[in-house]
Amino acid sequence: MKLARTVADTIVEFIKLPEGVPETVTEENQDGELISRPTTLADCFHPDFLAGLVEVADNAEIGWVDIAGEFVRPRAPSLDLIAYAAERRWQLEIGGITAAGQTIDTSRASQAMIAGADALAQVDPEEPVDFKAASGWVTLDAATLHAIALAVGRHVRGLFRREREIAEAIAAGTITSTAEIDAAFTA
Repeated sequence: MKLARTVADTIVEFIKLPEGVPETVTEENQDGELISRPTTLADCFHPDFLAGLVEVADNAEIGWVDIAGEFVRPRAPSLDLIAYAAERRWQLEIGGITAAGQTIDTSRASQAMIAGADALAQVDPEEPVDFKAASGWVTLDAATLHAIALAVGRHVRGLFRREREIAEAIAAGTITSTAEIDAAFTA
């Protein structure tokens, strides 16, 4: 255990013997004999100051908060978690997928190109499309291109849906960490 000073139930500093203070104190006991004992915080600080200190676990850190009498790592602020969820969704969104046997780039630019090529293929379905997939050049018919476009669209839609669910869980307090966000995206 160690001693900490807190402000508004948050650890702001740990209290220990000041540098340069001798490890022992020599004093006279009741019989008039000089004895040595270890220096304590009471030898260095006013009793009123010491009365305000709290014992915390050895692994406690500055910034930990008192929750029901136990100092714990603070929850990440909701806005930070919301931003993390958005960034995580973005990385997954643009990370690519496999569709129709092809590795497909799902960057925003690629999503737009696929949607445009699909729209053209619907108007002119007899004309094959030369498509540059992440795995290389392929020639696709309208049906295969449409299947790829649907897969990309569903991939993006699913990630946005999951991000919304995560944001709602953050607001409800049921998701409180980045690890829980990562787990929710992989569930």
